[in-house]
Amino acid sequence: MEPIITFSTSPDILVEAEGTMFNFNFALSEPPPAEGVVVTIDGNVPESLSQLDLFSIDVVGGNSITGDFDFSGFSLTITEQNATVSIPVFLDDDSADAIVNDDNPLTPDDFVVTYSLQPGAGYEIDPQQNSGTVSFFDTREDVPNDSDPDPDPDPDPDPNPEPDLITVSITATARTLIESEGTATTITLSLSEPPPAEGLVVDIGSGVPFSLGDFDILPPEPQATFTGGAIAQGFDDNSGFSFRITEQVATITLPIFDDADLPADDPNATRNDDIGVETVTYSLLADEDFAINPNASNVTFTLADTREQLNEQTIPLFRFRNTGFTSGTYVFVGTEERDSILADPNLSSSFSLDGVAGDGTINPAFVASTIPGENLIPFFRLASIDLPGTFLFVSTAEYNAIFAENSDQRDRWTRQGLDGNGEDIPEFYLLDGAANRGVEFNRFQNSQNGTFLYAGPGETNAINADPNLSNLFVNQGVAFDSLG
Repeated sequence: MEPIITFSTSPDILVEAEGTMFNFNFALSEPPPAEGVVVTIDGNVPESLSQLDLFSIDVVGGNSITGDFDFSGFSLTITEQNATVSIPVFLDDDSADAIVNDDNPLTPDDFVVTYSLQPGAGYEIDPQQNSGTVSFFDTREDVPNDSDPDPDPDPDPDPNPEPDLITVSITATARTLIESEGTATTITLSLSEPPPAEGLVVDIGSGVPFSLGDFDILPPEPQATFTGGAIAQGFDDNSGFSFRITEQVATITLPIFDDADLPADDPNATRNDDIGVETVTYSLLADEDFAINPNASNVTFTLADTREQLNEQTIPLFRFRNTGFTSGTYVFVGTEERDSILADPNLSSSFSLDGVAGDGTINPAFVASTIPGENLIPFFRLASIDLPGTFLFVSTAEYNAIFAENSDQRDRWTRQGLDGNGEDIPEFYLLDGAANRGVEFNRFQNSQNGTFLYAGPGETNAINADPNLSNLFVNQGVAFDSLG
C-alpha cells in the first residue's frame, strides 16, 4: 500500500526583520521504502523561494532537495515517516524586493504564496491537508491589523490591545487503523507561530465516551509517543485529552489497541471491547487562548478488527453493454444482479458483459462501498424513460437537480432505489473525485443517444486519443474515484 502524505506549512506569516523560520511539514501514513519517496511542492508565485534564505536550508527526515526552474517549488526525497524542510525568511534589500507575478509587481506587503503537494509516483495525497499558505512582510508593522488605520477608530483605544491569537491546525497520517495489523496514526499539531514559554494547552475531543480506549496509550509498548509536547490530562469520560504544545510543530503517535473483541454478553467483556468497523472524529475544541484553522480542525479515523472487515463493506461493480444500441450504452451492476442477467436468456441476449478475460475471469469495472464513510459520496441509479434499458448514476447534488420542482429532467428518469417508505436508497458509495485517494473515473456522454459511460484511466486516455471515439463520447470530467 502506498503511503498517504499529509502536507502543511507553518507559520502563516513571515517577517523579514524577525528572520522567521518557515517549515514545510510532511507526515506519511506509513514508513517510506528504503529508497525514499520523491515528492514535489509547487508554489503559485514564480520566484517565491527567492524570498527564503536558500543557503540556510535544514532538512530533517529527507534529502536530495532540488529547486525547480522558476524557484516556485522544489522536489524532495523523503526517507522517514515524518520530514520537515526549514528555511528562514531572507532579509533582503527592500529596493530590490519587487517580484513579478502576471506582469504586476508585488511588494512583500501583499506577497502571498500557496504551496501545494503535487501528485507523484509512490504515494497518495491527503485530501484534507495538502497545501499551506504564507504571507511575507518586511516588518511586524507591515502585518495587517497591526498598524493599518482603523476607518472607525475607537475614541478611547485600549492602551494594551490583545495580541493576535495563535492559530492551531490538526492533521493525521493513517486514517484507517486495523487492530490485527497494529496500525498507528500520527496526529500533527501545527501552530502559526511559536508557543509561549509555558506552552499552549489545546483540548482534543471526540464527544464519544471511552473512545480513547481504542488506542494503546499506556505502557508497555506499543504505546503513545509524543514530540513537541505532552498530554496534560485526559477527559473524565475518556472521550479526549488536553495536550500541552511546547514547540511550533508537535506530534502524537497513537497505535490502535488490539482488544479481545468479546461480545457484550461475555462475562469477561470490558468497555473497550468492540467488534466490527467504527468511525470516530477528534476535533480541536474552541478556546479563547487560540484560534482554530477552519480547514484543519478535525481528523476522522476508521477502526476495524481485521482488513477483511473493511473488504466486506466493498462490492465490485460489473459493466454490461446494451446491445440494442449501435454505439456504447452501459449499465453497472453488483455480483447478484450480474448473475441474474447472465442466467436470464432474454436479458443476456440484450446485455453483453464487459471485462471477461480469456480464462473466463470476470474483472469488475470498479469497486464501491456499501456504506457511507469519510470522503465517500452516495450514487443513485436512475432508469431512462426516453431510452428504456439505459441508466444513469448520479451523486446527491445532480439527483436533487434532476428532480427539482422546475426541472425539465424530472419526468425523464425513474428512481431505481425506492424502499417501502418511498425513500431512494443510494446504490453505492464512491470516493469524491477531488479526494485523490482511489482510481479516477471520468464520465462520458454518448453524443448519439445521450447515454453515459464511466471509464477508468486507461479507457479515458484511449477515448481522448482517438478522434472517432472522442467525437462520439463527450468527456464530462472526473465523476468519482473507485475504491480499487
